[in-house]
Order: sequence, then structure tokens, then C-alpha cells
Amino acid sequence: QRRVREIAVCTMDPDLPKGSQYRSMCPERPLANYNQENNNPKEFKLAQIRAEAAVARKEEALRDSVEKAKWTAVHQHVDYDQYRQLCLGATLKPVAPGAIEGIMNNKSEAKTRRSRRRGQRGDVRHIQETPPEPTEPPQDRDEFDRQWRAASGDPGRRFRYLRMIPRESFARIMQVEIGFDLLGEIIASLHECWSEETDAPVVLGILTALPQAFRFDLAVTFLGAGEKSEARSLIERLCAAGALGDEELAGLEAHFQ
Repeated sequence: QRRVREIAVCTMDPDLPKGSQYRSMCPERPLANYNQENNNPKEFKLAQIRAEAAVARKEEALRDSVEKAKWTAVHQHVDYDQYRQLCLGATLKPVAPGAIEGIMNNKSEAKTRRSRRRGQRGDVRHIQETPPEPTEPPQDRDEFDRQWRAASGDPGRRFRYLRMIPRESFARIMQVEIGFDLLGEIIASLHECWSEETDAPVVLGILTALPQAFRFDLAVTFLGAGEKSEARSLIERLCAAGALGDEELAGLEAHFQ
């Protein structure tokens, strides 16, 4: 024990060379024995000395913690049970605020080959299935809005849905109030997916039916510069395709200015 305590007191600088490092650790041992350590099994190995020093440091830290706990118990005038608990918990460290809640939230079962392949027990994976595309035009505005939301993020599907609706039915559906978000999405779908000149009557019917919606003028004022530019591009393409007369051209330009 005296040997271990002496080793614990010694400090070792990792920046020193091996010989000086060895001498600072065991000053009473000759340096010549350090070179013969591997050949002499009776000599202490450097790794063994480091292990003994680490154990000694831990014992010394434990002793200091217990002594502090004893003096704390004396100053607080506690009974024996409280004194014993203070001594047993002398090495415990305070937990950071919120750490216990974080441990409970991150608690998970041990991963095994089965759990990696099939998932943890009770782990339910919600698979979001894409609804099929409609095969018939909507009967009212509610059905239109439902199918339009189902095609969110797919401009091609939205354009095919618009192309399916007859011109008269679309004008009747759009008589309900239209928001600037829906108006912008319709214009973006037409601008991005209209590629065939045969679809010019469909685009013309949609653009002429939109101004009939309630509060259309208010929705146009909230459109961005890019959406208004796309609307003007659609009107120019309709003019180039010969689908617009002078009166229709002037009316659409006035509505989407």
C-alpha cells in the first residue's frame, strides 16, 4: 500500500522522453532496468505501474469524497441513516436539468438481428399510399378540392385532372370563392405542363372561367410576380396558337394584369 500511495503521488508528464518519464515515475529504480524490462519478467512493466497509479488515484478520490460527506453530516446534525446515505452517495454527481427526461425519451430496446430486419416490437410504420388518379370529372367544388389536394406536388397529375373537366363544369365549379393559393397552383400547372397545341382550347376555357369566381380580383392582387408572369406567358401562347380573338385577349390581359 505504501508503494501504491507513493506511485499515486508521482506525476508523469506525457511530453517528457521515455527515460525521463520512467525516472519521474520510479526515481528509486535505476534507468538501466527500464531497457531490460522485456527480458526480466520479475520487473514491473510500465503498464502495470500505470494501472496501479490509476487505482491509487481512484482510491484517494473516493477517500476524499467520503471524508467530505462525513463532515457534511456532522455539520447538518443528521442521524445515522442519513449519515450512511451521505457516505454511500459521496461519489454521485448532480444530474443536469432535463437529463432524466431525455433519457426516458431516448429509451429504446436493444437492437438484435430480428429487430434490425423487422423493426422494434410495437413499432408501427405508417405507409402513406398515393390515391389513384380520378377517372371522372368532379361533381362539385368539394370533390374538386379533395382531388386537387391529393395531387399535391404533382403538376402533371393536376394538369391531367384539369383537362378532364369540361369547360362548362369548370366554370360552374369555379363560381365559388377562389383563393390566391389555388389560383397560383392552377396557373403554375398550366404553365409547366401545357406542351401540346391541341390542349389550347382546354387552357383557354380554364383561363376564361377563372375570372367568374367570387373574389377573383382580390386573389389576383395577392399573386406573386412569377405567377403573373406565367399567366401572361399562357396568354401569349394562346395568341400564337390563334385561339384568342381581340376581345378575349383584351379581357384576359385586363383580368391578369
